[in-house]
Amino acid sequence: MATIVPNSTNNTITSTSSELNGNKKTDTATVSDLTGDNEKKITIKQHHNDEESLTDTTSDPIIVCEALRQQNDALRQELHDIRREMDEITDQFRTEDAEEFKQLQAELEIAAKNCRILQFKLRKAEKRNENIEAEKTTLEERIHQLTRDNYRVRDLDEELLIAKEVSVRLHTELEKSEESRMITEKLNSALKQHLDTLKESFDEKLSINTNDDYHSWQLSVHLYESLFREYVLMEELAWFNSNVNKTNLYLKSSTNVNGHDISDLMNAYQ
Repeated sequence: MATIVPNSTNNTITSTSSELNGNKKTDTATVSDLTGDNEKKITIKQHHNDEESLTDTTSDPIIVCEALRQQNDALRQELHDIRREMDEITDQFRTEDAEEFKQLQAELEIAAKNCRILQFKLRKAEKRNENIEAEKTTLEERIHQLTRDNYRVRDLDEELLIAKEVSVRLHTELEKSEESRMITEKLNSALKQHLDTLKESFDEKLSINTNDDYHSWQLSVHLYESLFREYVLMEELAWFNSNVNKTNLYLKSSTNVNGHDISDLMNAYQ
């Protein structure tokens, strides 16, 4: 009886030790999987080596069981510390990620706001560019119109110079015609006076010398010559008058045409 009880106790202690060893190995594997830290693995292996050395050196199962229980508690505490550190690290990472996310979100909002501002400025610049292009087209058309008007003004200036030259020439010819007309009128009046004088002398001679045929014939010849000269002078005077009238009409028409062209050009500029 005395020998049987210790054997059962030894079996119980051995089974408890094996369970503790299994729990210890499970805790060791869990610590290895959670942390992946080589230093923690080395510490757990050292505890395992101490346990094996203690099991080898101590033959009392109670002492061995107590030692294993203490080591198991130490491992559990160490595992708890490791988990707590991991939770702290995770919380720190989450906090940093949240702060970084908030910062990135704020930067994204600022970038979106700047993008909207730039889009508004771009649309405004495009509208301004369209207005500038429209004004440019209008100004180019106006420049072409002014260029054509300048060419027309130049042509009108040349025509005006030519008209002035023609007008001066016609005025000169008109003055000459006027002088010729005055000379012709003077000559005509002189011939009329001479003709009247000849008629009077002819009448006197006819009354005095009615029988003298020669003198009458000579006087009649002079009379016919005077009449012929008067007719020629009258024809020349009529021709000069017609030329003067034509010249005046041409001057008036050219002045009216030039005046209308200049007035039309001024209206076009206005």
